Amino acid sequence: MTKRTEGRLRILYVQDILRACPGPGHAITMAQLLSLLGERGISAERRSLYDDFRQLERYGMQVARTSRGRYSRYYWKR
Repeated sequence: MTKRTEGRLRILYVQDILRACPGPGHAITMAQLLSLLGERGISAERRSLYDDFRQLERYGMQVARTSRGRYSRYYWKR
């Protein structure tokens, strides 16, 4: 798979994963998100996911962040 194709698939997988996290009670950490992407054969870095979040927000999907302790958690804000 080319890097370009992987990037396109990555943002779709990120969208699917976040849609499965419909509120602060279901929020996931960056490490969990990276792990779920890895299970799907997609490699990513934290910085590239922040860019994906911005692109999804431009598309109209609200990605919210909450901090619990040391780690931030992310979810889809409907």
